[in-house]
Amino acid sequence: LGGGPVMLGQGDCNFDCFFEALAPLNYRGPLIMQAWRDDQGVDVFRKQLDFIRPYLQSHLNGRTP
Repeated sequence: LGGGPVMLGQGDCNFDCFFEALAPLNYRGPLIMQAWRDDQGVDVFRKQLDFIRPYLQSHLNGRTP
């Protein structure tokens, strides 16, 4: 908050809180996240996907990570 871009999981977003709030809605549609990027190419996106994947899998299975 108030700073520059950071990797997913290193900023101020409370992903636990977000997915807990989403769960009662039984939402199963697309989720679009504006993720940080740099000159590393695909590798930086892969790292961020590795971070968010457990949240997505847990949400789809109806539990928190």
